[in-house]
Amino acid sequence: MRARGGTGEQVWTVDTGDTVESSPSVVGGTVFAGSLDGRLYALDAATGEQVWTVDTGDAVRTSPAVAGATALVAGGVTVYALAAASGGQLWRFEMDSTVVSSPTVADSTVVVGDDRGRVSALDIVSGEHRWTFETGDSVRILADSCRRHRLRRE
Repeated sequence: MRARGGTGEQVWTVDTGDTVESSPSVVGGTVFAGSLDGRLYALDAATGEQVWTVDTGDAVRTSPAVAGATALVAGGVTVYALAAASGGQLWRFEMDSTVVSSPTVADSTVVVGDDRGRVSALDIVSGEHRWTFETGDSVRILADSCRRHRLRRE
C-alpha cells in the first residue's frame, strides 16, 4: 500500500501480507485498510507507521468504516467493531453468509449485506442484531448510500 503527496510523489509505502482490494478510510490522521491477509491495519497517515493491526481470521475484501471512536470491518462472515484508537475489540457479530458489502453507518446503526441477498442492521454500541431484509440477490452497499438515502424499517 502506498501514500502519495499532493504532487504525486510517494510519501510512504507499507507491505501487507497480501493484496489490498478495497479503499482505505482516512479519519483523524489514521489510515484504516483491510487486506486479503485477514488483517485490518491502522496506519499513521503522515508516516505510514503501524498504529495497530487486528487479525480477523479471514480475508478483508470490504472497505472499513469509522464512526466516532469505532472502526468497523468485515472479514468473511464476521463483522467487527473495534476501538479506532487501539484496535481493541468492542464486539463481533457472525452473519449466516459472507459479508460482501462495506459496513456503513446511519445514526447508531451499522448496515452490511451478504452474498445470499440479506441486508442486516446492527446496533453500533452493542452489536445487537436489529433487523434483516431479504433482497433475493447478492448485496453490495456503496459507502455513502445510507447517508444519502435514509434507511427505514416499516
